[in-house]
Amino acid sequence: MPTINSMVNRLNNLSNIILADPIQDIHLMSAKEQQQNLTLHIFEILNKQSITKEVIREVLLGIKTYTGIEAVGIRLKDGDNYPYYETSGFSLNFVKSEMNLCAVDKNGDILRNSNNKPYLECLCRKVISGNINLELPCFTSYGSFWTNGTTELIKNNLLQIHLRNRFNKERYESVALIPIKTDNEIIGLLQLNDYKKNIFTNDYIQFFEKLSNSVGVAVTRMQTEEKLYKKEKKLIEAEKVAQIGYYDFDIITGTWTGSEELYTIFGINSSYPNDVPSWLKLVHPDHRDMISHYLLNDILRQNKKFDKEYKIIEFATGKEKWVHGLGELKFDENKNPVEMFGTIQDITQSKLSEKALQSSNTALKEILNRIEIEKKEQILSVQSHVNRTILPLVRKLKIGANDYQSGYISLIIDNLKTVASPFVGKLETLFVNLSPREIEICKMLKDGMTSKEIGEMLGTSAGTVFNQRKTIRKKLNIANDNINLVTFLKSI
Repeated sequence: MPTINSMVNRLNNLSNIILADPIQDIHLMSAKEQQQNLTLHIFEILNKQSITKEVIREVLLGIKTYTGIEAVGIRLKDGDNYPYYETSGFSLNFVKSEMNLCAVDKNGDILRNSNNKPYLECLCRKVISGNINLELPCFTSYGSFWTNGTTELIKNNLLQIHLRNRFNKERYESVALIPIKTDNEIIGLLQLNDYKKNIFTNDYIQFFEKLSNSVGVAVTRMQTEEKLYKKEKKLIEAEKVAQIGYYDFDIITGTWTGSEELYTIFGINSSYPNDVPSWLKLVHPDHRDMISHYLLNDILRQNKKFDKEYKIIEFATGKEKWVHGLGELKFDENKNPVEMFGTIQDITQSKLSEKALQSSNTALKEILNRIEIEKKEQILSVQSHVNRTILPLVRKLKIGANDYQSGYISLIIDNLKTVASPFVGKLETLFVNLSPREIEICKMLKDGMTSKEIGEMLGTSAGTVFNQRKTIRKKLNIANDNINLVTFLKSI
């Protein structure tokens, strides 16, 4: 973008071109000489630099200075509207009132036609849309509108269309609206206004129509440059966010170029040699042989895509980094690789997170294994205590007991054996949804007891035990009738 000082200097140069008394000297020139000088001056402005708002203003100032026209402006397409991009000579109130060409409703929303196109008001709409009637006065075959007397035009309603009449209210009599075109598309409007009558001629308008074509080409270049600049800026921002840079490797010369973010990842600057040996020096010593072999064999000989994670040493700090390199080969007419374009992304943080997660998972597995070991040790301890201490005492109680007492003591002994059984521990571990009563029945079935015997032992009917066996089968996931429940329990 031009600085304020450079802008001032250029405006001073513009004044110097016209000598000491620009208006007097211009009037001494013929119309053809004025047009030639103005054309050369405009071309000089448009071709020597990037097009900016300040440059468009210089163009307008040049038109004003060389022609003496009171007010000039350029409208350019912006979405659905065509606001003034730059003006010179118009009052602020005029510019503000005429900034929006789109008709709006009472809520300020843009009015649209049946094709969802915005409704553009007044004469500017006719010129910008290209929807003109050549049978009406004041329109040219190029699509321009011009008049040397707005008062007479409005008084006699010569155009037979609705007019906002802002030009005449501001006392502008001579008005010209020249479409700015590029590739047969109207992208804007050059507007020329003067308080005096009879400023324009057919030749004058044709001259500005030719000039508007040059302005259209320059404006299109400006808009293209702006779009490219915005895209490049977004790309740079995206690279920084993703910590990813791109490179272009010329296989024939063995040299490469890279983006700014790539240089940041490597910790290098523009003075660092951009060749393969210098790149390999950035690769971590532990990975250097592997990457060198990968590039030579897999990529250049087998023509595979580059896709590898490896470590580097940041040149500026000596810090270790992990990167992920991707690359796509390009070939000549003989199918020999001549170029590789790709990206390199800093994945250090993800690698550290992955390593931390792996360490955490390893620690968690160790804790779970230790819990399982301690659980088994506790079960074995309980089983040992029951077998060695409690059962012998209960068996002694059975000596001398009557039949009624002996039955209950036998039931106690069986339950203690169930608690002390490794089978019960496995069953509880593998099938956590089994109830204590169902585990008890499983133990009895495994020991060879029938449903009737289990019912008598538990004080219930054989039918109830049979139904419980069906429930147990479902919980053990053995719905297949060919699988015997007792055989399955003995296999645990």
